[in-house]
Amino acid sequence: MNQFILEKLVSGLNKTNLHKDIYQTIGWEQLLNLYKESLTATYLDNNYEFEEFNGWEKVVVDNKLHAIVHLNKKPSRKWIIACHGYTSSKESAALGAWCFNKLGYNILAFDFLNHGESAAGLVTFGINEVQSLEQVISWVNQTYKVNQIGLIGFSMGAHTVNIYALKPGVKHKKNKVKFIVSDSTYYSIKDVLVILGKIKFQLIESMFNSIKQSLIEYYLSEYNIDLLEYDLNTLKNNTKNTVPALFFHTKADNITDYRDSERIFVLRNSLTKQDQIKIFNKGEHLQAQNEYFSEYNKILQEFLSQIK
Repeated sequence: MNQFILEKLVSGLNKTNLHKDIYQTIGWEQLLNLYKESLTATYLDNNYEFEEFNGWEKVVVDNKLHAIVHLNKKPSRKWIIACHGYTSSKESAALGAWCFNKLGYNILAFDFLNHGESAAGLVTFGINEVQSLEQVISWVNQTYKVNQIGLIGFSMGAHTVNIYALKPGVKHKKNKVKFIVSDSTYYSIKDVLVILGKIKFQLIESMFNSIKQSLIEYYLSEYNIDLLEYDLNTLKNNTKNTVPALFFHTKADNITDYRDSERIFVLRNSLTKQDQIKIFNKGEHLQAQNEYFSEYNKILQEFLSQIK
């Protein structure tokens, strides 16, 4: 495929810092509050509890990953680390993870590279992203007294925590990571490239299924990034250890396919019997928690009750 076209496609896929101007004008605090106000206005009946929502603080991990931290009002050594989706940011992930506050967790949400306020970098849909997640986990363990860390990811962030849970050589026990929550994940990088191609490059939508292999080869030749390195099936076959996972998805998701969550759940079955999955009927991409607020949180609490 034409080199110029591939360069333009990669450039388009990496236009992910959608809030740059907002950070410069109103700052992350106002953006976080705007997300909160929008959420409560849209879902008035869900009884979101934001009494303790003030007190978020900004931190920077390894001089490049910007994060916000909320310490529980009751001193706690339990942490949840939240990973946002493609083109999103730490502020939306913080809202998605807020349900953990009433469960006694401290919360950290961070921006992946080339998102939010973090440093520029290549978006790799899981490869660089899991490295950033590992850096954040290490920082939390070095900075605070920690007994337990949980990970929650949304869409691309969900794929990232799924990789982390299966990645060979990861020392979950040493890192104190006890569980993951995967919300609206995808299974294959090939599938998600086609989805993003249809969304971002509508003029060549019909061609994108054939273009995806050229994009994968371009990432490898130009950036030495193998987008297929963390194929979940391969990871599962090369590891003996994982942590319990809870999967959420909706059948009405118009971005990622709920059957991807089902595939990963089945894939992991030989490693652990503690996984749980809930597929809701309605709700667009990443809306399971909002559409089924009470049930979502009940399932989450029941899942966490088994975590030691």
